[in-house]
Amino acid sequence: METFVDPARFKGTSYRAANWQFIGQTSGSGKLGKGYVYHGSIKEVYVYELEPRFREKIGCEKKSYNLFHRPSPSIKKVEALQMILRHTGWNPDIVPWMKLTETDVELIADELIQFHNEFHDCFGRKEHLRLGLAYISGLLSNKEAKSVEPIALEFLDENAVRPLQRFMK
Repeated sequence: METFVDPARFKGTSYRAANWQFIGQTSGSGKLGKGYVYHGSIKEVYVYELEPRFREKIGCEKKSYNLFHRPSPSIKKVEALQMILRHTGWNPDIVPWMKLTETDVELIADELIQFHNEFHDCFGRKEHLRLGLAYISGLLSNKEAKSVEPIALEFLDENAVRPLQRFMK
């Protein structure tokens, strides 16, 4: 038998306590009609051995379970970027004919986050949410350079330059 556990919400403790075995992770895809669609929610897969010698019968070896495994912190990174977008160093004089207060800027940031979330279903991966928020933050920041590389370096890290370039293509 098999079961799937969302490691972002649960640790699978009750399954391990009941002698279920961790065998790996899903690819983050789900069944849709006759095919599969990527949704980005990676699950842990546990099986319960109905036949104790099944590995011997199918010719495979048991792998050890990493107790410290946790999924990538993409959701936490997205939440952190939403916070950055609300507090990024915006230039209040970007629209000279309007006097923007700090409250106005916070409201604009919230509106941009809500607008960005409208496209959630268009993104293929959770990481795309983070990349999109970083790009919006960069465009609206006080930074002079508004191209992908400086934005990625300022709001993400050096490992995010190429992913942000690909995302913007």
